[in-house]
Amino acid sequence: MSGTRSYPPGTEAKDTVGAGLVGADDLLQLWFALAPRGWSSLVIAPAHPDGSVAELARSLADVGKHLSYYPVSAVTLDVLGPRSVRALAELARHVGQGKATPVRAQSPSSSSSSNELQRLLTADFREDGEPEDFDEEAPSMAPPAGQLIIAIPSVISEPLGIAIARAADAVVLAVEVNRTRIADTNRTIETIGREHIAGTCLIRRDPTA
Repeated sequence: MSGTRSYPPGTEAKDTVGAGLVGADDLLQLWFALAPRGWSSLVIAPAHPDGSVAELARSLADVGKHLSYYPVSAVTLDVLGPRSVRALAELARHVGQGKATPVRAQSPSSSSSSNELQRLLTADFREDGEPEDFDEEAPSMAPPAGQLIIAIPSVISEPLGIAIARAADAVVLAVEVNRTRIADTNRTIETIGREHIAGTCLIRRDPTA
């Protein structure tokens, strides 16, 4: 059976996420499933101790940019440090509390808070997960408007990520089919806290990748 499916502009090219078979349908369903929660900050965490969800976070953000009236950004880190965790937890806690302006109505004068977010997004992070230009004494940044998706390492292998996950409005758990053990999934849920988990996203890895 063949047919043509219509996607929102800009989302039709997202057929896969990295080496994982997370198609455009899955990304759209995930976005709309999360929409009723009215989230401003979303953490995606792998259930596998060695899993990575960076591509999933970026792809979901790309989809969201075409479906949300507000800016959608993604932050991905494979290594966490105490100061970067504090900065990301604060972002997760306060993002969206600024006076959000719809993307189509934004003007140069309305983007001051997003400039601070962009500074963090483009900061050079050292191998220990700390931003090169992080100023310990700098005042807290203004709460950025919009929606923020944060990809963190497994909280099993990197417990520092727990603080970011619990600070966010919601957490999505990425479970790799035929790779993630049920025990690791349950441990991740219990570590973050069941009350923080919005749902799971199944990832099917391409064995030839």
